[in-house]
Amino acid sequence: MELENLIAQETVFTVNGIPLESMDCFKYLGHIVTVNDSDAPVVMSNLRKAHGHWAQVSHILTCEGATPKVSAMFYKAVMQSVLLFSCETWVESDAIARSLDGFHHYIARKLSGRWIHRRVDGNGWIYPAVGPALADAGMFTMATYFSYRWDYLLAWAKDRPNYDEYSTLTGGGSGGSQRKYWWMALATTIS
Repeated sequence: MELENLIAQETVFTVNGIPLESMDCFKYLGHIVTVNDSDAPVVMSNLRKAHGHWAQVSHILTCEGATPKVSAMFYKAVMQSVLLFSCETWVESDAIARSLDGFHHYIARKLSGRWIHRRVDGNGWIYPAVGPALADAGMFTMATYFSYRWDYLLAWAKDRPNYDEYSTLTGGGSGGSQRKYWWMALATTIS
């Protein structure tokens, strides 16, 4: 597989003898597609958008004196639609999970007032547990929100006419054995 990818990357396509430009990354229907089939650029793009939108929304919530739980409702309703847009198509990876968890924990700490802060003696940092911060803000872990989206997808897909066709497909691609397609999870969940 690795050899095939190298050969494909070295192939030069021409039109009337003029070589076509090769792209490592481009946007297609609002989704970033990369040569190595990585979802990291999509996640980083969603994180940038969510961070910018949250800055605007949180400013209004702060000015209005909203409680942490009310602010968390806005975060869950509005911000996660931006943050988790198209997450059903992402290949699961630890790097993606850490990036999303980091932003999610940042929001929980900001809403609950449980910040990471420097020790009084100036010798190191104090990292409060994120569990109480999530509880104070009325939020769950990012994995919980992912499972909600998966449950919704599974409920929608099991009644689709093409379900049998999708459930027989097998994985492949550049992700190797770690690559998990949504229809594979669908097949194991519904079977």
